[in-house]
Amino acid sequence: MPMLEKKIAIVTGASSGLGCAIALRYAKEGATVVIGDVCADPIEGGETTLSRIRAEGAKGMFLETDISRWDDVDALVSQTVKGFGRLDIMVNNAAIYTSTDLLETSPQQWDRVIAVNVTGFFYWCNGQRSNSYCRSRSATRAAASSTFRRSTAWSPAQAISPTGSARVRSSR
Repeated sequence: MPMLEKKIAIVTGASSGLGCAIALRYAKEGATVVIGDVCADPIEGGETTLSRIRAEGAKGMFLETDISRWDDVDALVSQTVKGFGRLDIMVNNAAIYTSTDLLETSPQQWDRVIAVNVTGFFYWCNGQRSNSYCRSRSATRAAASSTFRRSTAWSPAQAISPTGSARVRSSR
């Protein structure tokens, strides 16, 4: 029997990279996977995560979600529960980075990275709490990010953002 059979999972940032790999593995293990991302198309090109999940005979759904927006996070959780009746697993993988060094990073780039990687993480944790279903039931939560390995001393916003989300986690 697959390990996640009949489980309902949300994976943010699942259109590409690590999030896509997590979503595909969860689907292979029997979960219904809800993909929350700003776009359905993978950065690296090719088929969407949802089409790959469905091609394997698994169930899934894509919901356009910007985790730096409270309303989007709330809608992602609410629509998942409404559509599938429950929520068992929540993976916050959504994260971004810039390819600029410290002197080239604009205030807008800085703000966007912090909004997604830190504020989005905060919204994700608290968005679950605000949903009455999540308050009444314990769901498994996980945070994953592939941006940390890309960080350097010269990419300040993405270098600091894992520390910020770690602080949010440790304050709970």
